[in-house]
Amino acid sequence: MSERSKKFNYWTLGMILPITILAAWFIVAESGSVSFLMLPPIGDLINRALKHIASGQLFNDIGVSTLRVLKGYFLALIFGVVLGVAM
Repeated sequence: MSERSKKFNYWTLGMILPITILAAWFIVAESGSVSFLMLPPIGDLINRALKHIASGQLFNDIGVSTLRVLKGYFLALIFGVVLGVAM
């Protein structure tokens, strides 16, 4: 088997699980057997994501979340260093 076909097979096998999950999600969401709040249709999520990207809200929210994570990390770092030095 050539190197190219090995890479193709590896890539194809790697895509089976995500495609299966998305297909199951689509089927279950469209069938209505699960609440919209628990499993919204994929199309609705894509539309909402595109609206957030276009308005800039997504990037603002990512920035706020990143800042919170960094604040928590540095606060823990400070307390950890102080506690480590005190020991």
